[in-house]
Amino acid sequence: MRGRPLLPIRGVMSILDRSEDAILAMLDEGQLLWAWNLALDPARSRRKALHVLPACVDDVQSGRECRLEKEEVLKLLLPHNGQFLLATDLQHCLNVTES
Repeated sequence: MRGRPLLPIRGVMSILDRSEDAILAMLDEGQLLWAWNLALDPARSRRKALHVLPACVDDVQSGRECRLEKEEVLKLLLPHNGQFLLATDLQHCLNVTES
């Protein structure tokens, strides 16, 4: 699972077969523990730029509570433990594109 890109909200909706409002409620309630709003203007774009850690979605899908700690999340997100990351590495793990 190391280096798996974050899932956009539409992907989470598809995997969990829930509405966007239900996914947002799960995020607000802490059921989907690790998510990031990658929007440049978070107040206006929350729904469009929200990305979730796939391991959290896997836990919800399996009926488990997500208990990942920060160190585990970093290991899942980052493609390696090297000192440097390329912009393309970050692009992949955050599942974003250049503009």
